[in-house]
Amino acid sequence: MRLMKSIITMAAALAAMLILSSCGTKKDIDPVDMAEALSRSIAFSETLTPLETAAAESYFMLNPNDYEEMGVYVSTKACCDEVAVIHTYSPNTVKEKLTSHISEMMEDYEVFRPSELSKLESAVINTYKNTVVLIIAPDMDEAQAAYKEYLKK
Repeated sequence: MRLMKSIITMAAALAAMLILSSCGTKKDIDPVDMAEALSRSIAFSETLTPLETAAAESYFMLNPNDYEEMGVYVSTKACCDEVAVIHTYSPNTVKEKLTSHISEMMEDYEVFRPSELSKLESAVINTYKNTVVLIIAPDMDEAQAAYKEYLKK
């Protein structure tokens, strides 16, 4: 009887801990919605425009097996600001491709517009469950705060 009470007490404590630890975060992310929300809530150097999925696939060198759905917003090439939210079954593969994308941009901007390099150096690739989020923005503290705020909704 005493063992049973201990097991029930532990199970209840574990359940409460799981419930409390999940409070304040989304269970699932809609990548299109999140990309749009981040593009509006972060102060970018210029207004970002959505990129069609096929164009985004080519832009990030992804293949159809790399992702399920994505939302991508980019600037003109006058600056390097962008947001990409990619739902994937292989987050590590997508992170590698986004890291390569940033490296290629650094090479381009080093010659074209060196003033943008600091943004690329502080670019963030976050992973939340099976969603990978790339943010390149002038103020990464603000960008990270917007990302965390979105997860709380």
